[in-house]
Amino acid sequence: MIFVYNAFLYAAVIVFFPVLLIAVALSGKLRKGFPHRLGVIPRENAEKLKNRKIIWFHAASVGEAQALIPVIREMKKIKKGYDIITTTTSINGMKKHAQELGGVILFTMLLPFDFGFIMRGFIKKVRPEIIVIVETELWPNLINEASKAKVPLILANGRISVKSFKWYYSARLLFGRLLNKFELLIMQSEKMVKRLRKLGVKGKKVLILNNTKYSEGENGPAKKFELKDAAGRKIIAAGSIRPGEEECIIKAASLLKSAPPLLVIAPRHMDRVHAIAKLLAAEGIGFKLWTDIKEYTATPEYSAIILNTVGELRHVYPSCDIAVIGGGFKKFGGHNPIEAAVASLPIVMGVNMYNFEDTCDKLVKEGGAFQVESRPHKIAEKLDELLENEGLRKECGAKNAEAIDKLRGSAETTALLIDEIMIEGAR
Repeated sequence: MIFVYNAFLYAAVIVFFPVLLIAVALSGKLRKGFPHRLGVIPRENAEKLKNRKIIWFHAASVGEAQALIPVIREMKKIKKGYDIITTTTSINGMKKHAQELGGVILFTMLLPFDFGFIMRGFIKKVRPEIIVIVETELWPNLINEASKAKVPLILANGRISVKSFKWYYSARLLFGRLLNKFELLIMQSEKMVKRLRKLGVKGKKVLILNNTKYSEGENGPAKKFELKDAAGRKIIAAGSIRPGEEECIIKAASLLKSAPPLLVIAPRHMDRVHAIAKLLAAEGIGFKLWTDIKEYTATPEYSAIILNTVGELRHVYPSCDIAVIGGGFKKFGGHNPIEAAVASLPIVMGVNMYNFEDTCDKLVKEGGAFQVESRPHKIAEKLDELLENEGLRKECGAKNAEAIDKLRGSAETTALLIDEIMIEGAR
């Protein structure tokens, strides 16, 4: 089956090679990361690899990269004679590790393209003692070449959503074999384990452990600044909002019957800032950009703030009264509600949260989060209910914080399990 995958891969390259060349030529972002994609390790980092024992962690984007941070910190405590490198599939994920783990890891870079010869060469250069892959980053040649090189593989925070399961099941002959190459599969829930078994994983070490994202905040408070409203308005944070959801949430804000709140909109992607500004103006809602706010104080002159910076939403949440989580009002799969829950906020989200189904199920079951239809008046109704009832807001926020607090500690356990596999391999 790996042969079929590679045949498809090479055929796709032949067909799309001209498009790829044009994209790289026109995009500074793609040019900057392109050598990484070819498996080229920058010279200064290649020098650092000499005579080192390496643990390699791989995550996809910012959310997965963030979930790895507490695990990596724990691993550094446990394996003092080892160095850690990380790879991510996105530039923002790489930046996250560079910013938050600068003094902990040896270096971070983008994951090379999943061609057998590129992965083979990269593994040979890095010579990792073990590779830890997060969630569902199942790159066939990465897994296959690591197995051939006898490098142990661990899947941490294992997750197979309802949507992705259909794809994996259709190609189960390939993915079943790949998953059986792992020494340990740490899944997020019993539902995930059942899906794993349906893909053909048998007789392997499979454990259930809470997502290490629940361990976020264990290494220090998230609060970096405090957003104050000079008019004393309630503050609603609409986080990770995606195209098609922006209009819905802005319209809901205009339909509120309660005292008008201050709405903080954090788009998932910064290229949507201008579009959101136009939508707010069309609705007659005055706004400011976050970068124009002085001393983090909002004034009655406007009713909305567009968070036009990356990585600061988690620091804004503690100043807010309600969180609206994006990605689930349309079929994007939802975004991480944990940071809002840790900040003790009641949460309103859509019904398409399948990328975070376990977390959302827990928060909804405990009574601190609410899933509503993707219609402005439905969102407005739930927001009005929360805005008008301080006791309900505090009760829901406390339930969310308590639900997450019960699930902490998984980062340390994950690190200990990785260490156990390393010790077994050395025997």
